Amino acid sequence: VKKRLEAIEADATPDVFERAQMRQIAREIDKELQNLQKTQGFDASVRFRMASAFHRQERYRECALLLDDMLRQMKPDAAVETASLSALQSWLAIERNDKAVETSLLFEKNFPQSKQLPLVLYLRGAAQQRADRAWTADATNGACPTAAPTAKWAQAFTKAAGPAPTPR
Repeated sequence: VKKRLEAIEADATPDVFERAQMRQIAREIDKELQNLQKTQGFDASVRFRMASAFHRQERYRECALLLDDMLRQMKPDAAVETASLSALQSWLAIERNDKAVETSLLFEKNFPQSKQLPLVLYLRGAAQQRADRAWTADATNGACPTAAPTAKWAQAFTKAAGPAPTPR
């Protein structure tokens, strides 16, 4: 729009109607952009929607990269919390276990009181196990029931797995 308006303005004999129309459109676009910049969480929302589209297309790498960038640049909030979990799941889907563990640690740091923390710990344990880091996986999985002591799955996990191993 701006380039078209510049071309019209540079023309020696501009179409007066087209020039007026382009000026109006440019003003409206500028006004909308200013309003969008004022919208709280706009950037996070747009990024998350893009990542969700990649995820639905099973393009997990793109999804994870977009969300990972978001997690490192934005302040922790509800959208970033959801994005963190989606990034973790995407890293697991493409078997980037190192990145999955890294993302889970970042999630735990940023959202220590999250209701999703037990799931994040479980997924971290799965990533560690896939990466042949059995000792750290056992310790992580042992923390799952502690993170959600009243959850039925955590109680069943404790009963089946027993207490977390202690170093020798």
